[in-house]
Amino acid sequence: MNGVFMRLCAALLLLICLVPARVLAGTIESFQIVPNLLFEDDDVKVIFAARMKADGGPLPPVITLLELDAAGEKIRYRWPLTDDGTLGDLAAGDGIYSRKIQFKESRPKKISFLVVLAPPEGFEIRTPPPLVPPSQTGILEIRARPTFLEIMKGVFQKIWNRMKS
Repeated sequence: MNGVFMRLCAALLLLICLVPARVLAGTIESFQIVPNLLFEDDDVKVIFAARMKADGGPLPPVITLLELDAAGEKIRYRWPLTDDGTLGDLAAGDGIYSRKIQFKESRPKKISFLVVLAPPEGFEIRTPPPLVPPSQTGILEIRARPTFLEIMKGVFQKIWNRMKS
């Protein structure tokens, strides 16, 4: 049994060495969250989209969206972003890796997200996130729903400001 396993490993290693590696290349140009503002108890599909730029080789089949904890120190969730028209991707092959995720939060907060050029399997939950440039980060803000009086106060404030100018 051990000899069979060793021969299988040797054959696999030989196959890996003989098959030319497909170099995936690309950089994440921008990252967007739409909408990036929700009110408490809204039940909304949020679109997360990262625009990729090819750097000479083919683009990867998947990149990863990471949600961080409240302190921004640990990975809370991870999702794959694709560019193949599945999993909420809006259009296949357009260089924009996207996904729709349903959100419903019951209290005000800010949720930090980042995208990385690696498959989701490379990231463990409750571990520190990788360092990425600001263009690969975003925040989804959940606010308390304004009351009727707060809305009317804002309307009258706008009217008052227009009358003064």
